[in-house]
Order: sequence, then C-alpha cells, then structure tokens
Amino acid sequence: MKRLIAKELREHWPYIAGALVGSTGMILVVDPRFFWDRSVWGGWLAIPVLIFFVMGLSAYSREYSRETLSFALSRPVRWWWLYLAKMLAGLIACTLVAAISSGVHVAACRESYRPFLDAAGVGNGFARMAVSSGLAFVMGLALSCVVPGRLRDGHG
Repeated sequence: MKRLIAKELREHWPYIAGALVGSTGMILVVDPRFFWDRSVWGGWLAIPVLIFFVMGLSAYSREYSRETLSFALSRPVRWWWLYLAKMLAGLIACTLVAAISSGVHVAACRESYRPFLDAAGVGNGFARMAVSSGLAFVMGLALSCVVPGRLRDGHG
C-alpha cells in the first residue's frame, strides 16, 4: 500500500505544486489580515479546491488513457486497494497544502496583526482548506471512475 501511495504522490506533484503556489501566492499578495476573511475566498481557498478537483478527475482517466489501469488490476492488488491508495494520496496532498499554507500565513502576518492571530483562527483556516480541498478531490476521484469507463471492468 505504501508503494501505491508513493506512486500516486509522485504522479500528482505538479498539482500539489500548483495548489501551493496558488494558495501561498494569494496569501503573500493579499494583505495577511484578511486571510481568514471571506474577502479572499476566491484566492487562498478556491485555487487549491479547483486544482484538487482536477487532480481527482485525472486520477483514473490518466491510468485509463495510458492503458496502465488493466496492468495495475492484473497484479495481486484488489481494485479497492488501488482506489484507497489514490484517495489517501489525494487527502495527504490536501492536508499538506493546507498545513503549508497555514504556516505561510503565520510567517507572513505582520507584527501588528499578531495579537489577532490565534490558534483557533489558524486551525479554522487549516480545516476549511483541508476539508474543502479533500471533498473536491474525492468528488473528482468519484467522477474519474465513471467518466472513462467502469473501475472494476470485471476485476476484483
């Protein structure tokens, strides 16, 4: 299972990098005091959510288009292990991006705003990003199984 998760993370590093650049870029460009405010909802949160949705959409369609899905399913791996590995890798990526973005916000916050930067606010922003990105990824992954064909194709 570890190897499947590592393979998925290696394949998805461009998406992870794009989500990090989009989220942290918005944090550094927009005034940090508005980070948890809805005024920058379109930047620090929406960019990673869209990227992770696309990452989920490409999970099986990429395997299907490269014709590696049948090879993976011909191995002594159950189809749900492959699905679980894809899901866990995506959720690890979502959590990683949320944690780094929260850390960047804390580091970029001006000294005059530090008294307003409490653990509950940072935790709230981390949870918002991790949960919304995770849900977007899971929805994309579910759609990825439906669009190119059936996941099981008689295997498993």
